Amino acid sequence: MPRVCFVTPGVLPMLRGREGTVYGGSELRAWRFARGLADLGFDVSITGFDDEAVPADVLGPVSIVGPSRAPSWSTRLRSRISGKSQPAQETPWQNADADVYVAFGAAEYNADLGEWCRAKRRPFLLFAGSDADFSEDYRPGNSARNIWGSRCDRCYDSIQLASKLVVQSRTQERVAGDRFGRDAIVIANPVVMATARSVDVIGDAFLWIGKAVDNKRPELAFAVAEACPDQFFVMIANDVGNGLFEKLTNEKPPNVELIASVPPTQLDQYFSRARALLCTSDFEGFPNTFLDAGRSGVPVITLRVDPDGVIARERGGFSAQGDFNELVQAVKRFAAESEVAIDAGKRLHDYVKREHEASARVMELAEVLRDLTALPRVEAGATG
Repeated sequence: MPRVCFVTPGVLPMLRGREGTVYGGSELRAWRFARGLADLGFDVSITGFDDEAVPADVLGPVSIVGPSRAPSWSTRLRSRISGKSQPAQETPWQNADADVYVAFGAAEYNADLGEWCRAKRRPFLLFAGSDADFSEDYRPGNSARNIWGSRCDRCYDSIQLASKLVVQSRTQERVAGDRFGRDAIVIANPVVMATARSVDVIGDAFLWIGKAVDNKRPELAFAVAEACPDQFFVMIANDVGNGLFEKLTNEKPPNVELIASVPPTQLDQYFSRARALLCTSDFEGFPNTFLDAGRSGVPVITLRVDPDGVIARERGGFSAQGDFNELVQAVKRFAAESEVAIDAGKRLHDYVKREHEASARVMELAEVLRDLTALPRVEAGATG
C-alpha cells in the first residue's frame, strides 16, 4: 500500500481535544480521510511540530512525523543574544519519506510543500478547503496577503504545483478550470453517519458553529437573535485570538449562549438539542457543519452559502440567497412549526447518507492515490 503523508499540523491539536483548541472543517476532513485510509491498510502519517502524544485509541494506525532536528534551547538563546538568525527549523514532511503528500487549502505553506515535492519528484495532492481557494486575487505577481495572511501569488503557486486537485463541489471544479486552467476531481466531504433523531424529537436551540472571524459574520447571527427574542441560540465561535471573540462576548444578546470551543467528540450533544443549524458566512466550501447537521437529522438555515444548491434542491432547510429578512422569517417559521424542521432534517439526513457516507468517499480517494503513486516519479511530481 502507498505511504501517504497528510501535511496538516492542525489535526493533532484537534485530536488532543484540549479546551480552547481551534480547528475547522479542513482539519475534520483531513482526519476522516487519514483514518479511513489507514483502516484500509495504507501507511498513513500526519505531520506535527512537537512530539506530544495523541491518545492511542484516537490515533489508531496513523503515525506522527515531526522534525528530526530543531534548534536547541542553548542555540536559540545564543541567537537571541547575538542578534543573528538561528538555523531554520526542518519541515516535518521531509522526514515522512512518503509516496504521496496531501495538504488542504491554497496557502504559502502548501506552496513550499509543492516546491519540495516537485524537487523530490513526489506527487502532491491538494484539497480545496473552501471556495476562497480559487480567488481572483490568486495570480502571479500579486504580493498582497489574503485574510489568513498568505501571499496571493504563493496561493496561486500552491494550486499550480499540485499534481492533482481535489475539490468539494462542481462549482469549485468549474472555477478551478476557468480561472486556473486546472482539472479537478470532485470527492464529497466524508461523514461518519449517525442515527437520525426520532421523528418525535426536535431540539429548541438554533446552533451556529464557526471560527470567530469576519467572513463567518457572527454579528449577523446576533442580529437574527435580536430579531427573534423568544428563541434561544447557541454559538460555538472558536476563539482564534484576534480579539473578535472578546468583542462578541461583550455584545451578545441575552438569548445567545457563546462558547469558545467544543471538541469534535462533543459536537453531537449540541446537534441533539438543535432546532436547526444557522449559517451566516459570506463564503465556505462545503461546510462540514452542514454534514454534521444532516447526519443528526438537523436542517440548515443559511444566508448565502449553499454549495451546488444542495440545501434548496434537497429541501434540507432553507437558503435565503443573501436576503437577511428571509433568513429571519425562516428561523421564525422553523421555531413555530416543528414538523417543518423535522421533515427538512430528514431530507438532509437522506442526502448526506447517500452522497457523503465516509467509507465510499475514502474509497474514491484511495483510487486517486493509487493512480498517482503508479506514475513514474518524474511524471507524478509534475502538474496535471
